[in-house]
Formats: sequence, structure tokens, C-alpha cells
Amino acid sequence: MCFKLRLALFALVAVAATLWNVSEAYTGQAHVEVKDGKCIFQNRTLGHHESIQLEEPCQGWFCDADAHIVSIGGCSPIALPSHCRTVDGNGTYPNCCPQVICNDEGQHAE
Repeated sequence: MCFKLRLALFALVAVAATLWNVSEAYTGQAHVEVKDGKCIFQNRTLGHHESIQLEEPCQGWFCDADAHIVSIGGCSPIALPSHCRTVDGNGTYPNCCPQVICNDEGQHAE
């Protein structure tokens, strides 16, 4: 397998692991302008196959300059049972996503 193909495959796997974390997440894509082989998205420039994790907005982005696409991963809305609550996450995506905390009382049927 040629080096460029291996590098692209590695980058794709790394991004997938970041964007599609074990936590539930939404994903989307945005068609973007490409200038000098780089994606221009929301006043930021990302290199081809570059990914970034943001704190605000709490999202991860991945640039595919060849396709003029930025893939976006973010936190999903959470439906909570009455015995659960959310606490704010901290840091960059996906750590900034809200975390669900449940007490044991609501989980046991009597």
C-alpha cells in the first residue's frame, strides 16, 4: 500500500475515533470553500485531512478538501429519566459534551 494511502487511512481512522466517540453524537457535513488545498469553514482554515476539536462550539471538524466537505461531530440531545441529571462537560470535544449522572434509587423496581 502506498505511503499516501496509508497516511490517509490512518487519518480517517483517527478522526472517526474522535468524532464517533463512545458517547452518543450527532454528525453532519458542510459544503465548504477550498482555497490553496485547505477548507475554509466558519472563519477557520483546516488543512486537507486535518481535524480539530473545539470547546465552543463543542464540536469536532474534519476537512476533506478534495470533496469540499467538512465533517462535523457534536453532542446529541439527551432524554433523561427522572432520576438522572446532566452536568456540564469540560474541555474540547468530546469532553465538553454534557455527562449524564443517575442516582441508584430510580433504577430499582420494588
